[in-house]
Amino acid sequence: MVALLQRWSQIGLLDNYVTQTSIAHLPREKFLQVPIPCPSLPEQQAIAAALSDADALLDGLDRLIAKKRDLKQATMQQLLTGQTRLPGFSSMNPGYKQTEVGVIPEDWDCAPIRDAAMNRDNAIVGGPFGSDLVSADYVIAGVPVIRGQNMSAGLVSSDFVFVSLRKAKSLSANLAYPSDLIFTQRGTLGQVSMVPIGGFECYLVSQSQMKVSLNRTRHDPSFVYQYFVSRAGQKQIIDSAIQTGVPHTNLGILRAYRFPAPPLPEQQAIAAVLSDMDAEIAALEARRDKTRNLKQAMMQELLTGRTRLI
Repeated sequence: MVALLQRWSQIGLLDNYVTQTSIAHLPREKFLQVPIPCPSLPEQQAIAAALSDADALLDGLDRLIAKKRDLKQATMQQLLTGQTRLPGFSSMNPGYKQTEVGVIPEDWDCAPIRDAAMNRDNAIVGGPFGSDLVSADYVIAGVPVIRGQNMSAGLVSSDFVFVSLRKAKSLSANLAYPSDLIFTQRGTLGQVSMVPIGGFECYLVSQSQMKVSLNRTRHDPSFVYQYFVSRAGQKQIIDSAIQTGVPHTNLGILRAYRFPAPPLPEQQAIAAVLSDMDAEIAALEARRDKTRNLKQAMMQELLTGRTRLI
């Protein structure tokens, strides 16, 4: 019965008895008034067993996702530093050198963002000045604005606000395009995302973000993204941040960020391996989320008696 009480609480059957003061609580006198569905003991045990099986599946998926994430971090450490070379890219006489990003193979470069960007205006740029983009500029549809909440995954996505095409054209210097990299300037430092191919034609960078358009004849955006979400890349971002007031960074600091740069074909091969690992983790996360929703639906059915097991 204790287990079922916990389940009923999870689906909100006790909500009407909770006192909503500064801290929500369930007084003893109200708890004693709570009507409790009370199936027979065998049915209670069957319901608890079914839901416990769902919990075990979720726990197993959580452990597997954590294991895959740890494996990816270890793989990043090996591939992004050249400690392990993919087949076809090992030098006949491999040597290593010390650089600003650590020890890397002799045939790799250590590139600053300023040299890796396209040779054109606004290849590295932040968002517009505060007064140039305000909430009154948002419309139902148009050019999406990249904000921090759009950078929770590897690719910029979901929950966009929009500005009109006319407004976007007036802020053309602050636009981002497919394969551009987006870095958070203030807020959640360390957020890095890539503008997807096949999404919108262009995006407007918000005041709290910065974008980099890389020279793709020399640098693979997916490889550079993978470096800056690695532990080494994240450490560089955090360590170089301005810590006065709210921690933040700026375009000058962004231009100075460095990353290991193997020849382009090797960058592409490394990025492909790591992207495949990301896809596997994303598939497991989607399966876990689907299982969690299924369990919630099971609780609604079984704990209210709408579906009977016995």
